[in-house]
Amino acid sequence: MKRALPWILGVVILTAVVAVGLSQAGEKTPEAPDEGASSFDLATAKRQLAGAPAPLAKLHDQSSQLIGGGVPAFKRRLAQLEGNPVVINKWASWCGPCRA
Repeated sequence: MKRALPWILGVVILTAVVAVGLSQAGEKTPEAPDEGASSFDLATAKRQLAGAPAPLAKLHDQSSQLIGGGVPAFKRRLAQLEGNPVVINKWASWCGPCRA
């Protein structure tokens, strides 16, 4: 019985975690809009980005484009953006389904 107790306890805890996760999976939060509703407006986004610094404005113009050149080009681009907040989507550049 002493050997089985940790396994039984582990299964009970895992079951509880999965049950709580599944019960919360369908809940809508105030931060997340309904899936059918689209709150994005391209014209508004462009107006908000209009006053961006030159290096960032250049990036905004190239949005949704894959930029080649490998690691050296990436490092040069990153150096140009020093001092600005940067989000890097590392995996999408080589992901076949993501490119499609």
